[in-house]
Parts: sequence; structure tokens; C-alpha cells
Amino acid sequence: MGRKRIKPLVVRKNPIDVANMVIDMAREQSPDCIVMMSLGKDSIVTLDLLYDKFERIVCVFMYLVKDLEHIQRWINWLKARYPKIEFEQIPHWNTTYNLHYGVYCVPNPKVKVLNLSMVVKALKKRFGIEYVFFGMKKADSMNRSLMLKSYEDENYIHGGNCYPLADFTQKQILQYMKHRHLPKPIMYSRALRSENAEVGNASGGLSLDLDCFEPLKSTEGLVGIDKENSELYRNVIIAAYIEGANATLEKVQRYYGGEEHS
Repeated sequence: MGRKRIKPLVVRKNPIDVANMVIDMAREQSPDCIVMMSLGKDSIVTLDLLYDKFERIVCVFMYLVKDLEHIQRWINWLKARYPKIEFEQIPHWNTTYNLHYGVYCVPNPKVKVLNLSMVVKALKKRFGIEYVFFGMKKADSMNRSLMLKSYEDENYIHGGNCYPLADFTQKQILQYMKHRHLPKPIMYSRALRSENAEVGNASGGLSLDLDCFEPLKSTEGLVGIDKENSELYRNVIIAAYIEGANATLEKVQRYYGGEEHS
């Protein structure tokens, strides 16, 4: 019988050591990187950790509804805090799923359903950059935990996709933000806005869920739509989403579509 292969033992003192290891390994291969930037706490922490180490950093934000005022304020803050970044806004790939299957609209089976891997492939080709950073953590969900554990032997770099925050907990993310004086972004989910948000199980971004709409009332200036009329408020946002989704559908398919990104 042959000798059993022994996996290399990586001593990990704390999540920041792991994050710096992942970042440094990618930096040794390239001075350029892409950061998938949701403007949530995890993606901001990811950018903060790697900012001083790369020469070129392209931050990519995927929008559902373009040019929301409160989102633009965060973009302006990000550019001021990290002035050397390039900031790219693209339609969210989930738009194609919603239009194909009829989420708050009439289904259109002719719409090609895209996914995140197609987006990443297209971005790598467009910018000529191999390494893409994500703010995903094992603590986010069971599925992410299983995925990231499968990348442990690769030091959380899989096919050029990098996951420096893999070992962070939600509490450790918030501690890092406090230490670095990073403001906490909007928590759209009601669960994440609760008193126990610091130990929540997942990060929450803008989606078409009712929980996400309440914080937008004041920031988007929709005066007169109170909590009792939240259903009406949701319809207003959904209408804006559908209008924006259909208006950008051609751009989505042109940006990601075709055999080269399939």
C-alpha cells in the first residue's frame, strides 16, 4: 500500500491572520484584483484589508434598481475613503432570474438565466484580472460553510476566487469595523436590525423582500407612506425595480451573454 498523503497543517491564530495569508498569496501572483462590492459590512471589510496591498483594485457593485440615493451616498463615501479604487456598477445577474420566472412581473422564458459564476468569468475577461475577492464567510449559512470548508486545502483561493473572511464570525467582523472606524451599512433585514444582529447568521442586502423596504422610506424621500401602508410602499419599489429591470435587460444580456460567458 502506498503512503497516505498528509495534508499540510496550516496554523491559524486568528481570522485576520487567515485573511492576510489569502490576500498575500493572491498579491504574490498579481498586483491587480477585483472586489465584489455589495456595500455591506463584509465587502467593505474585505476592501479595507487588501487596499494597501494591491496597485489596482476594481470594485464591482451589482444593482437591482440603479441610482438609489442612499446607495449613491455609500458609493461616494467608499470612493473618498479608498481613493485609488475603480468603481464599476453593473446590473445584478438575479434580474434575469426574476424576469425569466416572473417575480413581480409576467414570466419571460426567453430571458437567459445567468448566475454568479458567469458574472465573475465576464468580469475577469473584461478587466484582464484573474483574482476576485468575495466577503463570504462560513458563518453566513450552512451552504457557504460547506463551500468554504471545501476550499481550506487551497487556502481559500479557488480558481482565482479569494475568500479572505472565511473564518470570521459576525461578531469579529463588527469588532474589526469598530477598530477601524468603519461605519455600519444599512441592515435591510428585520432580523439583522434587531438587538441580536451582532450574532446573526447571515448578512442581508437589498432584495425584493418586504423586510428590505422599510429602511428606504426616509432615505428615498417617499413621504406619506408609513408602516401601515408598507404593502403600498412595496408596490412602489417593485414598480421601480421592474421598470429598471426591463430597461437594463438588453444591457445585462449584452454584458454577460453570448457563448464567451456561457
